[in-house]
Amino acid sequence: MALTELRPRTPVPAVTARGHRVKQRLGSFLSGILLTFCTLLISTISSTVSAQSTRPFLMATTAAQFLPLTPMPYRNSHPGFPMSEVAQDVDMITLWPEYLGIPYDIFAQGPSIDPTHPWAVAMQQLADDIAATGKDVFLQLGFIRTGTVGWAYDVNGELQVVEGWAGVCYDFTSPGAAEVGDGFVNYAVWMAQTFQPRFLVNFIEANLYYHDCGGPSASWDEIVAIQKRAYNAVKQVDPNLPVFPSIKLASLYGQTLDGFQEDAYQATVQMHHDMLGMSSYPYGITVPGAGRLATPYDLPPDYLVRIKLRHPEETLGITETGWNANTINIGDTDLCIQNFPYSEPSWSRDFMQFVFASAYFGEFAFVNWWSNRDFIDADAQSTCFVRDGIPYAQCGSDPWCAVMNYIKDVTFEGGTPLFSELVQKAFGSMGLKEYDGTERSIVIDTWRAQRAVPYAPQ
Repeated sequence: MALTELRPRTPVPAVTARGHRVKQRLGSFLSGILLTFCTLLISTISSTVSAQSTRPFLMATTAAQFLPLTPMPYRNSHPGFPMSEVAQDVDMITLWPEYLGIPYDIFAQGPSIDPTHPWAVAMQQLADDIAATGKDVFLQLGFIRTGTVGWAYDVNGELQVVEGWAGVCYDFTSPGAAEVGDGFVNYAVWMAQTFQPRFLVNFIEANLYYHDCGGPSASWDEIVAIQKRAYNAVKQVDPNLPVFPSIKLASLYGQTLDGFQEDAYQATVQMHHDMLGMSSYPYGITVPGAGRLATPYDLPPDYLVRIKLRHPEETLGITETGWNANTINIGDTDLCIQNFPYSEPSWSRDFMQFVFASAYFGEFAFVNWWSNRDFIDADAQSTCFVRDGIPYAQCGSDPWCAVMNYIKDVTFEGGTPLFSELVQKAFGSMGLKEYDGTERSIVIDTWRAQRAVPYAPQ
């Protein structure tokens, strides 16, 4: 699953024990000058966006959603949230299949797999579900950020995904790395053949390893070589398919609002690419001198077009972005961190307007919004559940309590249990709709107004 800008090293607000609350309410209490400036800025952006007669970018969202009380809670659609629902409001349907893992050992032997293997069955079902909608597929393949995509196995006819098998910052010069690299290359080929996507990200957030695992190294060189091999192999399947990595902007910007690390950029664009994708969730960046996390109104006008301004030769697209409509609380009943970060629906709408204005200015190829429905139920996103161990008896009949405890038990990419909870909740309420499918009118109306503008690629 795609990551947020909320990394373990991000400063955490003060925490107190039960009975004390951390107050960080920002939205309704912005002071006079800031509020006036923000209102004028959003008004200008809205006018710019609404004045367009054609749009240069395709629009996509995903059917990703957490489904509690299932063996694999993360889903790309399910019977209560079918692909056909997403298809109504998009030009493309985005798919992040990495939660199903990769059978590296099988694909190390070549770009094929027994169609009865439970992994192959699950992937083929996803491909069939999307194909039935008639919409193009925007396929995004993860490999390694700081942790590596899970290893998929057939265990007595059931799919089992082993997470964390490589630890953090896996050394791609180590014994066994060749099998992993070969497996990923052939996996990318099989996925391209099976899904026949409109666009293919063959390395999600490719700069994260460079940023978090020590910068230039022999291991990084091996990763770049694997990406190039995957690119070349996929091009043999479809020479006209745009294939490229995505870049996590917050890391490229050094976790600041106005930065840019040219060395990290140059290291990443060594990878073969027909264009570049951008992943951005800027609500995890700390505002200098303010002691708080960023709001949409803190973003510099060039935040999403900074690469384009510095490197105008590149074609860009937003591979994933969004802003939570609801506030996030993390922790448990004894230690609850509230408003981390605070948000409200108007912030999601205003950030979306900012994204669209940037997409027009930068002539982006696409905008992918996470997501069509909320990823997590609103009450679960704002609740600090009792901390319990398996089988989570203290949770009683509350499935979300059990899921959040499970997430804390299966820590994410070397982070703490609290960080693991944050990573999931950070994607919780970015939907055009609420978790149950109720339309969030303030957001979805903005989205649909843009989709009504005729698409005309530049």
